[in-house]
Amino acid sequence: MGRPVIAIVGSFGYVGSFLTPAFLDALISGRVREVRILASSKAVVEGEKGVALKDVGATVVVVNFARKETLVAALKGVDVVICAMGTGPGSVEARRLLLEAMVMTGVDVYFPSEWGTNHYDTKRMGGLDHTVFAEKKEHWVEVGLKTGLKRVRFHCGMIMESTFGTWAGLDCKKGVWRVPGNGETPIAFTAAKDIGRFALEAALLAFSEPNKIPEALEVVGDTASLKDCATLMDAVSGKKTKLHLLSFQDALTKQSQSKDFLAIFPLLFQAGALNLKREEANGNAILNPNEEIWQLVKLTDFAQQTGGIP
Repeated sequence: MGRPVIAIVGSFGYVGSFLTPAFLDALISGRVREVRILASSKAVVEGEKGVALKDVGATVVVVNFARKETLVAALKGVDVVICAMGTGPGSVEARRLLLEAMVMTGVDVYFPSEWGTNHYDTKRMGGLDHTVFAEKKEHWVEVGLKTGLKRVRFHCGMIMESTFGTWAGLDCKKGVWRVPGNGETPIAFTAAKDIGRFALEAALLAFSEPNKIPEALEVVGDTASLKDCATLMDAVSGKKTKLHLLSFQDALTKQSQSKDFLAIFPLLFQAGALNLKREEANGNAILNPNEEIWQLVKLTDFAQQTGGIP
């Protein structure tokens, strides 16, 4: 089938920032024919980041995500679309127009903006949900109605580098973690660099041999409970993390009153929504069996990299 042309939406966002380098490496090595970056801001495209992308051979295109005709023009000749679009105002309509443009231009493979919790697994989710997850599910159904378009949901658990922060109640600098529940539920983590590598391999295989990639793809770098994570970090930092165990029900009540999407994640940790091991993840088995292709970053590695204070 030759080498694919891959378009990335959201390259300048957080998730896009670690997906894009893997695809650029593939472009440089010749595994990909073209990497096309779709961006909404001319200023960003002409700025330092945009120039850096063009310097390594990427094609950077300015589009208006509220105008389908600009998306159609940008996607002509594209084989695979990797979407890392955020969930802000206008994102639902933008994803709908992007989908319509993909169908009109004959895109073969589409990775919608998931890159995290497998919120489709209702058993693991334990009854927890959010409007952001509901919007993603609605989009997934819409994609499934478009015949001829291979859809792939990519779930990677928690992004290792961004989990241990005050947003999740984990104040690493002060050494105080506020944890709903008992902190003993296993959580799947994947390092940002590994997510990019997995995404690249998944995109290439979905393009060349689509039957080998399932619609729901899960990858895992390492798995540990928050209590275990604290022990790993403390072993490197020489400090002692204090775990303040909170009432899960009280945290659930507080979360239900919050509009902040991130507020649900400490509850997901305890509920087991991210409880998956490497040997159980189908993406690991398909894309990097037994880590024979590359070695994954483990939590012990991450602890060393951060001095035990991420």
